[in-house]
Amino acid sequence: MTSASSSGQTARQGEAWRDAVAQARGEARKRNERLAPMNEMQRDAELLRQFGLFVRENCYYATGDDDEEPARISNFIMEPLFHIEDESNGTRIFRMRNMYNMCRVIEPERIRTLFVE
Repeated sequence: MTSASSSGQTARQGEAWRDAVAQARGEARKRNERLAPMNEMQRDAELLRQFGLFVRENCYYATGDDDEEPARISNFIMEPLFHIEDESNGTRIFRMRNMYNMCRVIEPERIRTLFVE
């Protein structure tokens, strides 16, 4: 075997290795993209569970004692969308989704007026 043929073979092996690594990274990225939303949903559910709450049919429920039924405490859920930082007038924007699956994007000032009226 000559050194030219062995260096050509080494180059082909190197290319094959790079291709395999690129393919593995692509598959891992796709797998993480599929799992990321579920992990976020699970994380959110766990945070609510720590406070005795859970979501069912776009409503928040409070868990009762062992023999009590869960109590519905709202007819909507809220999803934070944006936090706009400003030293004098920062704001947050939420998506509210009710039990009929109707959505509204809303700012906290609007929420305050809904509950004050």
